[in-house]
Amino acid sequence: PVVVPDRLRFLAVLAATLSLLLPFAPGAEKAADPARFEKAIAAYEAEDKTNAPPKDATLFYGASNIRLWKSLPQRFGKQKPVNRGFGGSQLSDCLHFADRVVIPYAPKTIYLNAGGNDLHAGKSPEQVVKDFQAFVTKVRAALPKTQINYLSIPTSPARWSEVEQVKKANQLIADHAKADGKLGFINFFPHLLGDDGQPRAELFVADKLHFSEAGYDVVTSCIKWQGAMDAFARADATNPPPKGGIVFVGSSSIVRWKSLAQDFPEHKVVNRGFGGSELFDSINYFDRAVLPHQPHLIVLYAG
Repeated sequence: PVVVPDRLRFLAVLAATLSLLLPFAPGAEKAADPARFEKAIAAYEAEDKTNAPPKDATLFYGASNIRLWKSLPQRFGKQKPVNRGFGGSQLSDCLHFADRVVIPYAPKTIYLNAGGNDLHAGKSPEQVVKDFQAFVTKVRAALPKTQINYLSIPTSPARWSEVEQVKKANQLIADHAKADGKLGFINFFPHLLGDDGQPRAELFVADKLHFSEAGYDVVTSCIKWQGAMDAFARADATNPPPKGGIVFVGSSSIVRWKSLAQDFPEHKVVNRGFGGSELFDSINYFDRAVLPHQPHLIVLYAG
């Protein structure tokens, strides 16, 4: 018999163990097989034959937090929302099926939420960005006028151990969207965290992974009003409003109060109204719309 020295035996066992673990290690670029979603996509195609999506629709596309968003029609009814989520999907799957459940609809706007499953499966943040870029390239080639918005990868109590990878992927995609100039990046990630820096439990269902309706409240608010907050930030950067004054915040009655400064000449006033907003939106964006001005008084009109 051949005698294998202990050191060689140890190295052989170690190599075999690593060969099993490596495909699931961080940074491993293991491609997922999109065929596992064929049944779900075929079901959407069958539905399209009997109930075709409206023209100029708003397409919500991606993984399970899209698929499970049952209140989507009530939240975005005027935008004609179409839900084409398929749970467990990765960006490579979204790319693969774009020819069948994205491009045929010619949507006016796309909100894409995928990438978390990619990271969970061992893909690197850099690969997530590459797959997103490939999706954008494919859609733009067929639908150059369609607005594409990326919904930030969420964190959750169930996957909190992956938070640094999520942060990195979100930042890379945000940087890419900014450099592109036409892509949208909706960053609701910070709104999912409490004062302790941990995910807010009430925003997730019992599995501690998927959004509750309270979680969808946050996402909805960010989709609708991040643009207004960004506009406030740009205005403040060029013409900083006074601090220590009165901040008027709320919906359209605040927005339209053009005589605000004349009506309160003895006070430093700041108008931070965003028309159509609900009370929750003023709460959700308190840190951006109100807090930076350090007001001594807040006037709130919403509800």
